[in-house]
Amino acid sequence: MYKVMIIDDEPMIIQSVKSGINWEKLNLELVYTATDSRHALDYAKENHIDIVISDISMPPFNGLTLCSEIAKLNSSIQFIIISGYADFSYAKKAIQIGVAGYCLKPIDYTEMMSVLKLAVDKIEPKNDFMEYDFMEYVYENNVEEIQKFLIRNKIKDRFHMIMVIGKENLSKYIKVHHLMFNIGINKYLYILNDDTDKLMLNNEIKNNPLIDGIGITTNKVSYDNLLEHIDDIMVKSYYFFFCKDDKILMDETKKQDDYYNKICKDIDKPAKLKENLLEYAKIPSKTMNIKQAMKLHNMILNKYRGPIGEEDDLNIYSFDELVRNYESFDNLINSLLVVIENSFEKNDLTFESYNKNFIKVIKYINANFTKNISIKDIAEELFLNPNYISQLFKKETGTTYVKYLTGLRIEKAKELLQKTDMSINDVCINSGFNDYFYFIKKFKKYTNMAPSYYRKSNI
Repeated sequence: MYKVMIIDDEPMIIQSVKSGINWEKLNLELVYTATDSRHALDYAKENHIDIVISDISMPPFNGLTLCSEIAKLNSSIQFIIISGYADFSYAKKAIQIGVAGYCLKPIDYTEMMSVLKLAVDKIEPKNDFMEYDFMEYVYENNVEEIQKFLIRNKIKDRFHMIMVIGKENLSKYIKVHHLMFNIGINKYLYILNDDTDKLMLNNEIKNNPLIDGIGITTNKVSYDNLLEHIDDIMVKSYYFFFCKDDKILMDETKKQDDYYNKICKDIDKPAKLKENLLEYAKIPSKTMNIKQAMKLHNMILNKYRGPIGEEDDLNIYSFDELVRNYESFDNLINSLLVVIENSFEKNDLTFESYNKNFIKVIKYINANFTKNISIKDIAEELFLNPNYISQLFKKETGTTYVKYLTGLRIEKAKELLQKTDMSINDVCINSGFNDYFYFIKKFKKYTNMAPSYYRKSNI
């Protein structure tokens, strides 16, 4: 969210502007107010500001002088002047220093909203594809384009990255120059010009119920292999799956690979596998990371329930789905122990009423494929067994539930790319994908091109 400061020597005017604007709608956050221009300038010197709303007449120096001084700190800051003077000389001076708008008192808030929107567009020119072309460059490791984008956006050649999982991002906590990307449902990626120890590792974040987890690069990184670093901090940001009370992770234990490899080594020995799972479940924070936990889930299900195709319907392909289905590592382990325990019980899944059940399943998928649904959700909704649905789908269609669902989502994404001006991330979310890079991977697999190129080629 872009950060806004209001300066006016009349507190009532400040309160009026504060309550009269729908800040959230414009992706704005009011971070500071002042009745004194000197205090405002001091704040701007120490904190990141995107938009300044300032009165003209106030102590100790007027708003035009204030805006001129702040502009020297950062040329990308946008200024909006509010004044009781309908004097062209003031407006002329305001134009000379490059203000985004000039609003007369009493303030017309419809006009103020329009001026603020103009200011936002000037900060970041209206090009919904630019940021997500950048993410495609990251996916393809196109170092030249990555470097151009980051230099253009004033990011140094070495920088930190932060991944945030949750319903609230970290914008209000970060005081240094940064870029923020929404790369999925409740997923935020930050690239920033500073050391993370100067940031926000405090109790306010740790106690914020809207933030689930945070992953941070251990050392500063550069333009090459960004996707690997993003994958690393993405994994770290799901540490809460193992240890709910610890939201922030910078370093992972080096023993995780040892634990995971030992479990994999005993995958063909049910008794030993159960013993290992029970042992490691006692120390989840040292056992494995979210990627290994997801692989373990799929490996055990494939081994003890049997694969049904290239993409097993019972497999999980996103960290979010793993968290949603099991909530914690303990629950996951308990569920896998049940799978192993029941592996030798032959389930005779009858298909005597398969036509009726299959129609129910198809109708449910077609009505809900843009939502975050899994085969487990469908089973619970229709009072069926997940394994039964998986086998039923294979029997009736010759393909898998996962492939059918992905196909629907890709077609929806193609439609949105052709017929709307949604950002690529919004297309991702509105077609049912909850992770941007997974969306790119699948979209390229089905269409042989990245989403932004598909859009450009179909205009």
